[in-house]
Parts: sequence; C-alpha cells; structure tokens
Amino acid sequence: MQNYNFKLDLESKNTMSVMISWIRSHTSILEFGPANGRLTKYLKLEKGCHVTIVEIDEEVGKEAAQYAKNAYIGMTEGDIRNFYWKAANETYDYIIFADVLEHLPDPSLILNECRQVLKEDGEILVSIPNIAHNSILISLFQDQFTYADTGLLDQTHLHFFTYHSFVQMVNAQRYHIVKQDVIYSRVGWNEIEASYMDVPSCVEREFKSRRAGSVYQYIFSLKNGAREHGYSFSDIRNLEEGEETEKEASCYLLTDNQSHSIERIGSKYMLHSENKLHFEIHKKIQSVRLDLLEESALVCLNRIVYQCSGEEEKQAELLEHNAKYAVNNIYFFTTQDPWFVFRLPSSQLSVEYMEVEFCMLDIRMGESAKNVYCGLFEHVLSFLEGDRFSGSYVQKYLFRDVKQKYEDELEDARQYQRNLEQRIDTLQKALEDAKTYQCHLEQDVAILQQESMRIREESEAFAKHLQDDIKSLKNELARSGAKNRDGRKEIE
Repeated sequence: MQNYNFKLDLESKNTMSVMISWIRSHTSILEFGPANGRLTKYLKLEKGCHVTIVEIDEEVGKEAAQYAKNAYIGMTEGDIRNFYWKAANETYDYIIFADVLEHLPDPSLILNECRQVLKEDGEILVSIPNIAHNSILISLFQDQFTYADTGLLDQTHLHFFTYHSFVQMVNAQRYHIVKQDVIYSRVGWNEIEASYMDVPSCVEREFKSRRAGSVYQYIFSLKNGAREHGYSFSDIRNLEEGEETEKEASCYLLTDNQSHSIERIGSKYMLHSENKLHFEIHKKIQSVRLDLLEESALVCLNRIVYQCSGEEEKQAELLEHNAKYAVNNIYFFTTQDPWFVFRLPSSQLSVEYMEVEFCMLDIRMGESAKNVYCGLFEHVLSFLEGDRFSGSYVQKYLFRDVKQKYEDELEDARQYQRNLEQRIDTLQKALEDAKTYQCHLEQDVAILQQESMRIREESEAFAKHLQDDIKSLKNELARSGAKNRDGRKEIE
C-alpha cells in the first residue's frame, strides 16, 4: 500500500515501525511481499535477523534478495500459491504479511499452510487496510466506490477486510490475536477525496462516533491455537474521541516551495483559545507549511518565529495561505483545509525550531455563519481599500453600527444552529427510547415464546400420558372381556 523511507518513518508510527518493535533481534523470519527490501534490509542490518523472502516481482525482488538468507522471487518461485517457500523445510520465529493478504485470492489457505513452517511459539505479523474507514463510507453515502493505484481501494485488492471479518477468518484457521495496533488517518488526510461536509451533520456525528471510523490500517500478531479471551474490537480507540475539545495541527517541511512533504510533525492545541505551537526541525529548510485542522475557521495569527543554529530568533515571512479574506493578522478560512506557508530565509544554516502563536476566534461554522463573516470582511475591506476611509468619527460610528449588525446576524445564525442541534438531540433521544422500547418488546416476545413452548411441551406430555392411560384401559378391558368369556365357557 505504501512505500516507506525508514530513515524518516521509524521516528513516526506506521505499520513497519510497529512490526519492527514486535520483532526480537537475531530471529528467523519469512517475509512475504518485501518489494525492494526496505524492511528486509533493516531486519538484517539493525536486528541481525535471518530473513527468507518471497516476492513475485522479480525486478524489485533482486534488490531485496541481497539482504535475504534465502530468496524466492519471480512469477514461479515468488508466487506464494506455488509454495516453493515450504520446500526448504525450515521453521520461522516470525512470518510477515505487510499489506499482502488483501492481494491474495485465498488468504485463508495461505494462513493455514503457514502453520507448517511456523515455530511452536512463533508469530504471524499482519497488516491490512480497513475497508470500514469513514472516508469510504462517505464515498458510499454519495454512491461512489472508485478504485485507486494505492491505498484503501487499491485496484489490485482481491479481498477487503473489516476488523470482524479478519478476526473471523483467522479464528477459522485456529489462530488467536496476541498483539494488535492501528494506524489512524483522518478523513481528508489520505488518498480518498472525502470530507465530513459531504454528509448531513447528523450523519457526520454518527460517523465520528464509530469506534473504527478513523482506523486506516490494522496490525496484528497471531499465534497458533484458539483462545477464549484476548484482544477484541472494544480495545480499539476512536481517533475522533474528544473531537470537540482537541485538534491537531501539522507542520510540513517543504522543498523547492512545493507542497511535497518530507516530514510531518503533529502538535495538539485547544480550540477557542490562545495557542503556541513549537516544532523541532533541525534541518536546512527554506519553507514550511502549517496545516491547522480540518474545519473552516477564523484565525488571528500573532507571531511566527524561527531560530537557526547559533543565531537569535527571527521573524518568519508569510508566503501564502488559502484564506478567503485576510485583514491585518486575521484570516477567514471557508475551506475545510486551512493552511499557511512560511519562508525561513536562512537557507545556509540548520533551522532548529519554529514557533507559531495564534488564536482560534471561531471554528466549524455553518453556511449562515460563513455568509455573515463574508459580509463583514467585505465591508471592512471596502473601508480599508476605498477613498472614503479617513478615520473620521462619523465613519468610525458607521463601522461600529455595521459591525454590530453583523454580530447580531451572526448570533441569530448561531442560535438557529443551536436550535437545530437541540432538535436533533431530541430526535436522537426519541430514537434511543424507541429502540429501548423495541428491545423490551423483543424480550417480552421471547419470554412469551418460551412460555408458549413450555405449555406446548406440557400439553404434548399430558396428551401422551392420556393416550398411554387409554391404551392401558383398553388392554385391561380386553383382558377382562377375555376372562369373562372363559368363565362363561367353564360354567356352561
């Protein structure tokens, strides 16, 4: 699914860094689908492992083979389903499927065959994409399901997994989960073009409350045998928890003033408050991009400074932004992806850090609030850019009245939005009550069905006893009749 540069990515959390943290040094490993061997190289050189690889792409497989103890590559030996990898009769401490199982027509069969080459206490490490990511659900909500070259909807995927479908598959093959982890990706932060603004607010709320809505990939460690208790879906944390109180800003280091990122550093801040973000950089860099959050926002940018090695702090230069309006240091973003790009002029020295101070004046505005802000900013700009603006008391009073007008309209818009949210909450409460009532009815029906079954069983048992008694009486009458006939014959 992804290409990894370990020099950078081992410092952050991704499928490879998680797997590496699970693997002990100086162990034997069978790695399926190593591509050009980034992970293979790291396991050999940094952890002293003996790695056997299986790669169907002969060209990249040859590159990976130089770090492998044994290599099965090409369309014949490198095809997992031809089982050349079983011919060596070796057993392994770890078997790795890093984004591989979803490309196989029969992943269950392959997992079952792996049991023969897995040591008694060995582990199978697996990473899979999550087809139930909210980005995909939003696309489906819009009647779209578009395959891509990479990512969740990679066109070479033959199987799509959710947490439960994967667990059902491995349990059927008599494996159990001993470790699990996830890689998160917010809606709009991956290859799928989706936004929560594409769905109604009530649907957005439900999506964000889903436990696995932001899970981009699952990572599992499997062992042989069934186990009653262990990891479960309830152990997965939802990234959207605390959505209303906490957001993440990201700093991208740019090259050649283009939007190609070579590193991203995340930092969280509270909404509607003063924020001071400190980003450690330690690189020679000319420009950076700061992404605030995934919502429309009104931002007051107060201070942007950076420090190079051996120098004092300097003011960074704002190169560009995607705000719809900007007045002095106040920026109004109507987009769902607000960003700034800053230039750090001292390109000959390593930039040690950058600090940004700003205030979130407003966030996540509905269309009514956006329209009010647009009107307010257009009015301000018309004063600042026009010949009429001279700072006279009349114009100041006029501006004050206009400002008050828009503030009143904004408050009306917000009150309308609060009323809608209250109505939604009332309807949701009614729906929950209806579901509870339905649950009680279903329980009552189940009890009545059980009682009806008990009565039917008792009636059938009683009827059987009656039939047995009638049969016994008939037999007794038949015997009595026979005796009477015999008695009459003796008398005669």
